[in-house]
Amino acid sequence: MTVFFRRMAVVFLFISLLTLCCSCQTTPSSEVPTTDTPTTEVLVPNAASDFDYDIFEKDGERVIRLIRYKGERTDVVIPDSIEGLPVRILLGVTKQNENGYTGVVQGVFEGTAIESAYIPSSIRSFGLATFAHCTMLKQVEFAKGCGITSLSTSCFEDCTALTRIDLSPLTKLTGTYYAFRDCTSLEEIVLPEGMTIIDEGSFLNCSALKSLYLPDSLEEIVKNAFDGCIGLESISVGKNLRLYESTASKVIFNSHALKSIIFRDGVESLDGYAMFSITSPVSVEVPASVNMVSGRTFFNYSTMIITFAGDCPQITEKDKWYGNVIVRYNPDMVGWDNCDWSAEKGTLTLEPIE
Repeated sequence: MTVFFRRMAVVFLFISLLTLCCSCQTTPSSEVPTTDTPTTEVLVPNAASDFDYDIFEKDGERVIRLIRYKGERTDVVIPDSIEGLPVRILLGVTKQNENGYTGVVQGVFEGTAIESAYIPSSIRSFGLATFAHCTMLKQVEFAKGCGITSLSTSCFEDCTALTRIDLSPLTKLTGTYYAFRDCTSLEEIVLPEGMTIIDEGSFLNCSALKSLYLPDSLEEIVKNAFDGCIGLESISVGKNLRLYESTASKVIFNSHALKSIIFRDGVESLDGYAMFSITSPVSVEVPASVNMVSGRTFFNYSTMIITFAGDCPQITEKDKWYGNVIVRYNPDMVGWDNCDWSAEKGTLTLEPIE
């Protein structure tokens, strides 16, 4: 019997190894199925009992609206369905006032001690202050395919432990009104390609923010969107951003720490007030695609070094440079040998790149 079992053990081991090898060969790593959840760990959705919720009919579909989180887990994984219905809306607690208007008075997670949140692709909209004042919240992850179009007012306001937010899965995002106000530890923002506007106050007082990459799709930044971002050092600007804000209150790039602005290839005109009244020494890179500039765009109270990669652009009629400006250019490009730019206030120095 002993010999028999030994032989059976050898046969079993051989079959196991053969099965393992075959499974490795039939499932290449590049074809591992993807899911909405991160591949580094298996996320277990919170139970339905962790939420107050209701059933709501929207666009002919019966959906779940989450009202309030009451669970004990600090790492929250929002379920994509409850009672067989899709979880679509992070509504919050509502109340009717004396005028009969019903509004959100408390966000779903507002003021809770959660530390992380995973938002599935089933979610379509946020209510007022969904994660506001979650001062322990360190990580937020959006699943690919999220159909969220607006983050709602004060959605992440005062999330003071949040250091990074990746919004790239939200390709339909249009609304960010005061969404990240007073997130004072936020150092990095990844904005989605397809986003066309950054709303008023979106990143107000995000004082730890150091760099900003604006997608090519972005067309407009509304006033005060980055006010109080006193640590912002570098900005990369896409080709479609409109710079012609008309008043100093709508200045986009006014951080005293600002050192570098890069305009990416594709932009053709730099005409507006977006960099009006810059007070820090700034280096600006202008691509060869630019064929027209305005002196008022670069109005500054410090020394600015502007490097042009292409031909000498046309300057708008009767327009002159302001402040102390050093223009660096490639002497092999067209137009620089007879450039007649001048400064109205301050100094303008044309300096060939050796």
